[in-house]
Amino acid sequence: MAAFSLTAALVLGADDAGRTVAVTEDNCLMIAGYTDLAGDGNYDFLVMKLSFERDLLWYKTFGGLESDKAYTITSVVDAA
Repeated sequence: MAAFSLTAALVLGADDAGRTVAVTEDNCLMIAGYTDLAGDGNYDFLVMKLSFERDLLWYKTFGGLESDKAYTITSVVDAA
């Protein structure tokens, strides 16, 4: 996971963490964890997608008033 820390540091702050990585069907990386940058002081669930070259493609946070953290992520094949 250390190879991804430089790119993740561009999005994540000092108290934030990417906790798990999955490789997607299109050979990108999905990282899940948590951040306190986007919320009201509590942690929010964070998901970000990076190209295999570690370029940030997108990220999204989810959460409510309480602390919301992700510790695992799974890649699935889209059957559509």
